[in-house]
Amino acid sequence: MSRTPGSVLVADRPGDATSALVAFLRDAGFEVFTSPDDAGALHTLDEERVDCLVCELRAPRLDGMAVLRRALALDAEVCAVMVTDGAPLELAIEAMRLGAYDVQVRPLHHERVIAVVSRGLAHRQLAARVVDMEADLDRRVTLGGLEGRSRAITRVTEQIRHLGASRAPVPGSPVISTGKG
Repeated sequence: MSRTPGSVLVADRPGDATSALVAFLRDAGFEVFTSPDDAGALHTLDEERVDCLVCELRAPRLDGMAVLRRALALDAEVCAVMVTDGAPLELAIEAMRLGAYDVQVRPLHHERVIAVVSRGLAHRQLAARVVDMEADLDRRVTLGGLEGRSRAITRVTEQIRHLGASRAPVPGSPVISTGKG
């Protein structure tokens, strides 16, 4: 049973270039949603699980920055690739500052888009794994009867969690020899 590499929302003006990109993404195994305007893109973001966004920065009926903001608000790890063919450099920089993974200039090179999307999805999987590992660590490393809400207790708790994840020796603890060496 093959697993799709992820879902992509392509929010771009209708045309042959957009149709070709959508076909290319589908051929690569992605589940693809499309929208020619920001209202449809925002609706899709609210209704579907989207791993990646490929969105025009600025086009008639499409405010890519608004779509980017909503996508990031719903999922901070969404892989957002913004597309432009003449938007001011400041707008592209602002998109990156907000959290876009990349900005691509038209004409799009499909292989480059796939490479960026794949790299972004791999990053997304690593981020999810870190969250899972932190939750597992929190379950395994209990702090016994240490309770409280003061700044001092919070600081000690954070230090214990940080040191608990480390392999560094604790000062004053016995050194265990492995017999090697």
